[in-house]
Amino acid sequence: MNLDKTASALKRINRLYELISEMGEASTTEQDLLKAYVMDLYKAVADGEELPVADSPTANTTTPKRAAVPTPPPVAQPTAQPAPEARPVSEEVIPEPAVEQAAPQPIKKVTAAANSELDELFQTEKISELSDKLSCSPISDLTKAMGLNEKIFTVNELFEGNNGEFQNLMVALNGLNSYDEAKTVLMSSVATKYEWSKPDKLKKARNFIKLIQRRYN
Repeated sequence: MNLDKTASALKRINRLYELISEMGEASTTEQDLLKAYVMDLYKAVADGEELPVADSPTANTTTPKRAAVPTPPPVAQPTAQPAPEARPVSEEVIPEPAVEQAAPQPIKKVTAAANSELDELFQTEKISELSDKLSCSPISDLTKAMGLNEKIFTVNELFEGNNGEFQNLMVALNGLNSYDEAKTVLMSSVATKYEWSKPDKLKKARNFIKLIQRRYN
């Protein structure tokens, strides 16, 4: 068991659970992220160990003795009359309607190349120009950091129009303590789900990530 990884995973799970409790509901992004944190906790606990398989308890096979019951005296049975011969009745067999099985939905596979592109997308650039430093001033509340038009454009370009998921994500990111935690949340959920590494989304994704980074400056 890796104590450091276990403590870190528990901390992330508790923080995310508190955020979900405050919002009163969990979006698909929060659910996927919570599952990922639980898997990290499982791996940390099982690190270097094989989980024991519990033996099934041995059942008590001893059969209790029953008290002897006295045999009643024989009773004369009346002579059975032969039953009338039953005529076969033809039954109409109604075929069951065929049930169409739904085609399985394709599962998006995240390749090593896609992971590499996402890593490059989240790399922090060194800021040297004064104008760049001024544009990277800290943000205290992500939910108030964007204008209406910028929000609409971001939701349409990076969240496929899912405004509810965008709003929940901004609230969740507000409650995190570092950019590394925010990066983990974004990479394990929306950045992969909505394929931010595509060429037509790269520029907008970089600008959005820079905005998120300013929350933790």
